[in-house]
Amino acid sequence: MAYSISGTDADLFEIDQTTGDLRFKEAPFFSEPNDSDADNIYDVVLHATETYDDMESQNMAPLASLSTTVTTWHGDVTTEESLAKIIDGKTTADWEIHPQDEEGGKTITFDFPYLNGGHYMPTAFTFFNRVSCCHDRIDGSTVAFNLNGETQQEYTLNHPGGTVSTINVNQLDLLPFDQVVVTFSGGTQNFREIEIHAKPSVVAVSKELSISVNEATLNINAIQEDEIYYTNPITNDLRLGSSMPIKSITLYTISGQKVLNVEPNKSETTIDVSSLTQGVYIMNVDTASLQKKVKLIKR
Repeated sequence: MAYSISGTDADLFEIDQTTGDLRFKEAPFFSEPNDSDADNIYDVVLHATETYDDMESQNMAPLASLSTTVTTWHGDVTTEESLAKIIDGKTTADWEIHPQDEEGGKTITFDFPYLNGGHYMPTAFTFFNRVSCCHDRIDGSTVAFNLNGETQQEYTLNHPGGTVSTINVNQLDLLPFDQVVVTFSGGTQNFREIEIHAKPSVVAVSKELSISVNEATLNINAIQEDEIYYTNPITNDLRLGSSMPIKSITLYTISGQKVLNVEPNKSETTIDVSSLTQGVYIMNVDTASLQKKVKLIKR
């Protein structure tokens, strides 16, 4: 983890880039305020970043929150059931997901809100088409990689011909994204799975601080609510941090089985998860002021 600062009064502070300890370069005097507003309230933004450039690419689609504008599904299957099948890892059936609206232009959206200011870098997109027939139904559909609501890159999906039932988009630009949108060219589709291969580049957390100076003491008060940062995906260690002490951390399998529970009662902790099998887990984190539920990938 590396630390840095910015903000209106950042020039008056120094930070230990390794520990994150923040201090005034020179102790301020209440009677002679140096802050930009001369009101003895010093504004600074603390940044914590961690790079993952050496991590292997993997399918991140199961971590996404899915939504869709599709309203009709073959066989009266519910939207919730269909979205779950898109990322369940089952690719051996003839087809699993069957949108059946009257017109094209319907979308399936993958949102990645758990990156805490960091981004994913895409490496490949794989669309598992229907196996037995109807391969050309996907032709002309598009996949867009977006960041903060703006499209970074977009590709048209066309089946490669013959009996090939998988479409691979491998020549992706390494541009950060936080959302992937698949837009169907026609109203009727058949497919089995969607995989979005990527790797995290940077996880970053920013915290705005308002530092008040009075005649007796210096007080540092966060003006935003508590935040939690954590490593994701995880391998042997799960690292978490928070501006408030972490009361408890609980991991569950997708099926709901509790596999880990710890009560660190401190703001930073590292947990050995080497014994966990690879897959997707649900993590619940409780602090004094915040409860957070997120998905984790164990590789």
